[in-house]
Amino acid sequence: MHSQNRLRTCFFEASSAHIYLQILVPYFIFQYFATPLQAYLIGIGLVKDAFIHSLYSTSISFVLMIVLGSMQSLQMDGIILGMNMGAVLLTLLHYVTICKKTRIKRYDGTPRSAAFVKVESRMNNR
Repeated sequence: MHSQNRLRTCFFEASSAHIYLQILVPYFIFQYFATPLQAYLIGIGLVKDAFIHSLYSTSISFVLMIVLGSMQSLQMDGIILGMNMGAVLLTLLHYVTICKKTRIKRYDGTPRSAAFVKVESRMNNR
């Protein structure tokens, strides 16, 4: 226990750093999923969509960090909440776009979209 406190005080002056790290957990989880989703979007040729998603989520995250971080009651918690919302938004935008373009949600035997067939044919030609 003492070594954990010593390590934490090496990076943070206050002993409440564990609270900030707990609030940051959703950011890391959603970023963990957003990165492969973005790579998949780029792989199927939707680079513009991936760029626009990143632009929207970064802009909204930045605005939220300014607004929530400047509130006297939130301060650093507001900054972290803004970061979390940006990661959640980015992941959801990527996921919804992939579902729309590849028609993942349809299980009724309808044909796959052209983007999915294109990727599938590239994989079969290797």
